[in-house]
Amino acid sequence: MGWTIMPETGPQSQIREARECGMPRSWTYGVRRESWRAQPNWMPAAMEATAAILRRGLAATWAVRDSWWRAAGLPGGGAL
Repeated sequence: MGWTIMPETGPQSQIREARECGMPRSWTYGVRRESWRAQPNWMPAAMEATAAILRRGLAATWAVRDSWWRAAGLPGGGAL
């Protein structure tokens, strides 16, 4: 049984392959820095978007409840 040499993988081989295909250096700049740590942190933005959706939903829920409260003629304007 013989050994198979696996092709080189990873950022350095990607850069080398791109350069061999004639890709300019500026297009491959930064490839070796690709990692999950280098990506922008999306979590705070996602949490803020979720909070905004929940705030809007909660405000709409209370607006409907207050309108029903006023329609029923209950005192206090919907305040608990």
